[in-house]
This record gives sequence, C-alpha cells and structure tokens, in this order.
Amino acid sequence: MCDTEQTPETSAGPQWGRLYAILPLAVGAFLLVEASVPVPGLRAVLRYAIAGGAWGAIVWWVRANRTALDQLEWCACASRTLRVRVVISEPRKSRRRWAPETPEPVVVAVGCPARVADETAEVFTGQPV
Repeated sequence: MCDTEQTPETSAGPQWGRLYAILPLAVGAFLLVEASVPVPGLRAVLRYAIAGGAWGAIVWWVRANRTALDQLEWCACASRTLRVRVVISEPRKSRRRWAPETPEPVVVAVGCPARVADETAEVFTGQPV
C-alpha cells in the first residue's frame, strides 16, 4: 500500500483559525444586540440575522476547505498514487430545435371580416382579390 519511508508531500490543510473566529464573533454580536437594542421586535430580527450569518459563514468555510477536509483522511502516499482524469469538453452550440428554418408570415388583421379575408388571400398569393 503506502511506502512509509518516503516523506509525504505537503498540502495546505483546513484553515481552522477562520472557523474558530466565527463562533466568538457571533456570540459577541449576540451580546451587543442584547445589551444595546431595547426594541423586542428589532432584537428578535437581529438575533435571526446573526444566527443566519453565522450559519452562512460556517457553510462558506466548509465549501472553501472541502478539498483540505477530504485530504485529512488520506494516507501519506495518496497524492502520488491517486489518478484523476480531467475531461475537458466544449459546450454544444445552442440551436433552437423548435424554431422553423424559414419563418412563415404572420397575419394579424383588424377590421371588417370580409376585407380581412381579401387581404389575407393577397398576402399568401401575392395577387389582389
């Protein structure tokens, strides 16, 4: 499996300091809101905003460090023995299948029905009726 005598390649690990900074900042914001906001409705809205912001920050941290978190469980030689195939393909050129090749004329008529029929016949045949 892995050769333990070789030195492992260095890779950047997760940035734990940023994760550890989220909780104290959120708690400090909660304490500031509790101490300085006298209106109960506004205080409740700010509590939810701080909780949502802390949750969003944790989600951002996990997404930013997902590769480093995955590599924590790898053995020392995994970076040399793992093969990754990258397939690069160009996107297909968009072509609307529902559009006809040659546009057909659209007739919109307003007015007397007898006159509309005459004008419509003239459009399609090219001859006055």
